[in-house]
Amino acid sequence: MSLRDKAAKIELHDLDAPAAKPGGPALGATLHGSARGRSGVAAITQSISLHHRVQDLEAKLATYEDGALVVHLDPKSIGQSKWKNRHELSFATSEYLELKAEIEASGGNVQPIKVRRVAPLEGEPDRYEVVYGRRRLRACSELGLMVAAVVQDMDDVQLFKEMERENRNREDLSPWEQGVMYRDALESGLFSSQRQIAHQLNISQGNLSVSLKLAALPDEVVAAFPSPLQLQFRWAQPLADVLEKDPASVLTVANELAALPVKLAAKEVLQRLLGAREAAREVLKRDFSKGSKVVGSMVRDAKGALSLKVKAGALTPASEKKLVEFVERLLG
Repeated sequence: MSLRDKAAKIELHDLDAPAAKPGGPALGATLHGSARGRSGVAAITQSISLHHRVQDLEAKLATYEDGALVVHLDPKSIGQSKWKNRHELSFATSEYLELKAEIEASGGNVQPIKVRRVAPLEGEPDRYEVVYGRRRLRACSELGLMVAAVVQDMDDVQLFKEMERENRNREDLSPWEQGVMYRDALESGLFSSQRQIAHQLNISQGNLSVSLKLAALPDEVVAAFPSPLQLQFRWAQPLADVLEKDPASVLTVANELAALPVKLAAKEVLQRLLGAREAAREVLKRDFSKGSKVVGSMVRDAKGALSLKVKAGALTPASEKKLVEFVERLLG
């Protein structure tokens, strides 16, 4: 039971009541009897005193969150840990803007973030790293507000576990962000294997594997989407499959999509990437004419191979040389 829950069960009207003696009158009768025996001024004075005591208790209770002391820190004193799990685009979503508006209306973050102490440089003030609550921290920083925080000393593994559990329970991290978070923990050596991270965090190894597949997508593929935050768990395996079968075709289409002045919707991007291999394998034939006569053709066969055929005499020796040089530049 949290400190707040325990406090809620306190009967405040009993704070000044004397204990009832065995065989004596009930507590309520004692209180009522004593109240009748006092003057009106004394009763009012006692009521005001009790009210002030209740206010003091409530003020003290407000500085605790589940038994931990809540302090107010300057956001500038709080840095990011190496396992930060928020993409910059997550601070431009409608959800973040709504959260920021709520914090502004409340004059601060009602739900504290959690931080850990880090060793400050000599002569500098205390420094911290955020464990969780990056969006609340960012909002308070942008609004020029102190941030309510719980300070707890912990090692890297504890930090990662608390960060991951808090975000998983809130279900507001995108699948791609989760995958990047797990990937960074593995690559840094914080956990030795997928099996260990699944066990330590008490998550499904299957779900972990899917998240890591999203994080392993090439940068070109991620850039093809309007935002990496829109990547879905169920897209990981199909994209991994098509990349394994024909990475060149997929990357070519991805680069074309990323270069569009207006990005396509995420589902349309997915369909084009998944169809890249089939599109590349379509038989294609294009004829080239000189005047009214066909003098050459380019053919792509069912295996994707291209062949160029030009009739004898259609090109001058100088033009043939330029064609060869052009093809060599394309093949790089």
